Order: sequence, then C-alpha cells, then structure tokens
Amino acid sequence: MSLIDIWAQICQETINQEPSMYIQIRKMFSNQSFDIDWEDFQLGDLPSFPQLGYKNDVSKMKQLERNYFNEEELIRIRETFLERYHSSGNKSLQTCVTARMGNKKKDSRSQGFCMQSITINHMKINKEDEIVIELHYRSTEITQKFLADLIFLRNKVIPFIMEGWPEGLTPTDIKFNFSTAYFSLMFLPVVFQFTDPVELLKDLKKHDPGYYKSVISAVSRLMTKECTYNYRTRANMHELFWEYVHPFLKKKQIAAINRLIKESGR
Repeated sequence: MSLIDIWAQICQETINQEPSMYIQIRKMFSNQSFDIDWEDFQLGDLPSFPQLGYKNDVSKMKQLERNYFNEEELIRIRETFLERYHSSGNKSLQTCVTARMGNKKKDSRSQGFCMQSITINHMKINKEDEIVIELHYRSTEITQKFLADLIFLRNKVIPFIMEGWPEGLTPTDIKFNFSTAYFSLMFLPVVFQFTDPVELLKDLKKHDPGYYKSVISAVSRLMTKECTYNYRTRANMHELFWEYVHPFLKKKQIAAINRLIKESGR
C-alpha cells in the first residue's frame, strides 16, 4: 500500500472514530499512534503542496524547513547512531537517540511546535537490525497538515538522517505518536482527492450521524460553485474543491452527493 493510500485510510478511520471530544467542526483525539511499514512509507508518488491548499511547493517546503529542519540536531543523532552502530561491544547492539525538531522560538501565543522530536531506536535482535524511526507530536491536524509533514519527512528529513548508513540498512517502521490529533471538516477537499467522497459520507452517516450533519452541511456549500465563505482558509478550500475534486467526480458520484445533501434537508 502506498503512503498516500495509508494516509487516506487514516483519515477515513479517524473521521468515523468516536473522539475524545468535539470542538466546533473538529473531532479531537487524545494519545493517538500510527505505525507505517518502511516499504509502504517509501511507496508511491505524493501530491504537490498546492493540492493541499498551499501556495506553491517551494514556499511551503521552505516554511517547514524553517520551522522543523534543525540541522544541528539532525546531524547529531545521525552521527551518534553511526558511531554506536560501527563500534565494538554492546554499543553496537542498541541505540535510542532523539533530536529536537523545533528550529526557532515560537510566538508567545502559540502552544508550541507540532512536531516535537524524532528518534532513531535501534536494537540488534538475533543478529537482525530492527530500527524504528519515531516522530513525537504535541498536536496535529490529521488531513492537510499531517500530509504536508509526510511529504517533508519523506523527501527531506529522513533521507538526511539516513545519509552514510551502511548499504541495505533501513528502518523497519516509521511510528507517529500524537498527544492530540484532530480531524477538521474544513479540509475535506484535501481528503476527497484521495478517497471516494460518496463512500466516505455514507460511512460517516452510519458511524457518527451527529458529525455527519455538520459535514454534509459543509459539503452542500462546497457543491455550490459560488463561494459564500469570507474566512480565507475556507474560501481557499472551496477553490481547491473546484480545482482538484469536482472536475474529477463522475456523474454518478455528483448525483449521489446531491442526493445525500437533499436527504439531509439542505
């Protein structure tokens, strides 16, 4: 399964899951974890940042680098891991080293960086190397922001910390731990690009009819080509829907979505 398919599956499972709490248009979850097999993490193409609603690929990547590419810390964990891996004795059998991800001081209004740290956790068990790269998050929005992070991590961060590793040595898993994760219906146009919107809506109606009412209300506004939002991010998502989602929907999908909207009384 490709990385984008795994991310889409995470989104579908999250939107249907009973949350720790609801806050307006968000479903909030406490202490979430996701494991992704290394081969799956490497598999498949990833979308461009404009497909996620960002201005362009260059500016978004630079923003992520400014916030999270702490080069000094990343070099330190890479060199520490390699020094221990190539040493003699027990050092070569086990390493667990962590780097801080935040790259500058946050504004006083912020609760802190979303990505907190990255860890290389290595054990040689029965002469086989088991390496898990773990990302620890304070919080994240699971659709737009987390997908942007996956692009950044796969293309920039993880290749950097793997420079100089012996040929054939790779992680076994990439693990993500979130103190808080949330699904926001604002970013449905991102999710709809990589899922079947009709099936997603039908599943949500069955699993969480209360949240479905909020979602189908938002979808009804998305399906109207004229944007009625003043809030910039929601207006941006409306434009994204009409650029990357609606033109690629089949006639039967459009009819099914409109039928769900009508049945909801919208």
